[in-house]
Amino acid sequence: MTKARTTKKEFKLQVQNHIIERLSTNETTELKQQLKNVLRDFVNWYSPYEKKVHSNTYQAFTSFLQGLPSCLNVEFEYYPIHLALKEWFENTGNTYVENETRDETRLYYHLVTREFIALCQKNNLFFQ
Repeated sequence: MTKARTTKKEFKLQVQNHIIERLSTNETTELKQQLKNVLRDFVNWYSPYEKKVHSNTYQAFTSFLQGLPSCLNVEFEYYPIHLALKEWFENTGNTYVENETRDETRLYYHLVTREFIALCQKNNLFFQ
């Protein structure tokens, strides 16, 4: 069994595709605009109170996602999160070792946050 790595290009692309599939398409189908919409909603959510609770923007965005914003429909139930992680690992030639539900949820939201930021950078959008 090879050590599972989430930093492989193939792995990152799967997570990015997962994000793209879950972006709200109500307003536009252009990826850059959809990413802007998510950033706009995040900035609106990131109030002075949230800044006190989450001084780290990365952690704040993860918390924002767990609030299930309509602009980005991420998984929120344990089993779909488990299936997504399992698929991503197995598609990159790794055996997925089932983990505690809490750890899987934390890993899923970490990966989605990390790759959302990467998508913003690819599209010349600044994540603050």
